Amino acid sequence: MTFDQVRPIIEARLYTYASFRLQYPDAPVSTFKLLETPVQTSDMTSVQERWVTRHASELQNAAIIENVMRSLPDEERRLIEMRYFEYAQWGYICRKLSVSRATAYRIRDRALMAFAIEFGLLARAQATS
Repeated sequence: MTFDQVRPIIEARLYTYASFRLQYPDAPVSTFKLLETPVQTSDMTSVQERWVTRHASELQNAAIIENVMRSLPDEERRLIEMRYFEYAQWGYICRKLSVSRATAYRIRDRALMAFAIEFGLLARAQATS
């Protein structure tokens, strides 16, 4: 896959994450690594077990997104927050970051590349070419 093919996938995951966080602000995302191997029980009567099973992919994506967000430079992190979590328009983002639209797109692409690598959609070697 190329970056242009991966970009809409990453953007969809970021928008889904924002929606997930609005719906479940206290979801146990930071501890999801501990839950990657679901507990196999014959009786899934626990509300928490049923919830985690139903939302496993969102939790896994959220854990990756939060990890990448912590590692991004401030400018990239702020752009991702404004665009995908606050649904800001490009004009507003450009004014807030004091950059041109072309520069904003380059900042976005650098950040999305980090997400693509962490999600395993692109290899690190593809990111540098």
